[in-house]
Amino acid sequence: LEEIFPVYSTLSRQLQQESSLLVFHPYINAVPYLSDKYLSDQEQARVAMQCKILYYSAGETADLGAGGYNPIGRGIPVLASGCAFTLQSSRAHLPLFKRFGLWTSKCTAYGVARVLLDEGRAEGSSVRLHFASFTKIVFIPREVVLETLQRNKKAWHGCGRWWYLRFLLLNHQDTSESDAKQD
Repeated sequence: LEEIFPVYSTLSRQLQQESSLLVFHPYINAVPYLSDKYLSDQEQARVAMQCKILYYSAGETADLGAGGYNPIGRGIPVLASGCAFTLQSSRAHLPLFKRFGLWTSKCTAYGVARVLLDEGRAEGSSVRLHFASFTKIVFIPREVVLETLQRNKKAWHGCGRWWYLRFLLLNHQDTSESDAKQD
């Protein structure tokens, strides 16, 4: 936040946490298991302090994960403004309309379940973001998500694990479809 609000660094730690929460609250609430339904203000402030703001020009691309061109790392991007679309390379066997996603609504999180996958499972599920206009993203790093879920069992048991299971079941179905087509 120091880049946007120069006065931020002069605030006390408590005021920095409160300011971060006020700025990032709608974006954090876009992630079901990080929402205020499961996390206290202090826990959300801890997440907010580690959020990053990323800017992309029209025509730019970024890969979610460590590999690929212009990687932004593993985490949850939440659309603050602009427009983007996604193309999932791991689903190359599926028709284009099943691999393509449009991302236009403000405060929409992408990859809420994917970020929960351990490194081995996530390798084959790369996603490239293509930006159709100037786009601002609030990025919540994976480490922050996992730390928070480890500290707050209610968020994991009440919500996070169901997103994880949903992702595994949906991907298992995609794998089964491609295996059936090869037979």
